[in-house]
Amino acid sequence: MKISQLILALAVSISSTAIAADNHGHDAKPMHGGAVAEAKDVEYEFVATADKLQLYMRDHGKSVAVAGMTAKALLHKCRSQLR
Repeated sequence: MKISQLILALAVSISSTAIAADNHGHDAKPMHGGAVAEAKDVEYEFVATADKLQLYMRDHGKSVAVAGMTAKALLHKCRSQLR
C-alpha cells in the first residue's frame, strides 16, 4: 500500500469517529497537521508521515503526559480489485 493511500485511509477512519463523537459546542482543531477525533473530552490527533506515525492527546486543551504509555498500529495490505 502506498503511504498516500494509508494516510487517506487513516484520515477517513479518524474523521468518521470525529463525526460520530458527541460535540460539546467546540470543534477539535489539529495543532500538528493531522486528523483529530474527540472522545470523553480527550482530543486525539493522528499524524502520519512517510517515516513515522504520531498520536497527540489533549485533555481539555492541555497535553496529556504519555510517558509509559504504549500504542499499536495495525496496517493491512489491501489488494486492488482493479484488473
